[in-house]
Amino acid sequence: MKKRMFFLGFIALVGCSGPIDPPVDPVQAGEVLRVALDAWKAGEKPADLQARTPAMYFNEPEFVAGKELVKSEVGQIELSGRQGRCKVKLSIRDKSGKVIEREIGYLIDTTPKVVITREALGP
Repeated sequence: MKKRMFFLGFIALVGCSGPIDPPVDPVQAGEVLRVALDAWKAGEKPADLQARTPAMYFNEPEFVAGKELVKSEVGQIELSGRQGRCKVKLSIRDKSGKVIEREIGYLIDTTPKVVITREALGP
């Protein structure tokens, strides 16, 4: 009886889960990352990216804070689980005019939405 209950519970659990999204295409992940960085460099705001079709959500605190992107160098996109992972060298100008060089890791997802976020949200 216990085996039958376990089996029925297992079937119900497996049968109720939806399909898992496929991993990102590294080429597409690189393209959306470059689009987001180019928009930042061109002076666009996060809301401008979200208004695009498809909407892009770029969770970068320096971008949200209004700092200026002077230059970016995108590294190779690798898969990390089903997301893309990439290191980017950034030159960012703060409000006082000082340019800071940083290397930041990003995770990129393109399904079901385009989402780019830092690997670690530290400074």
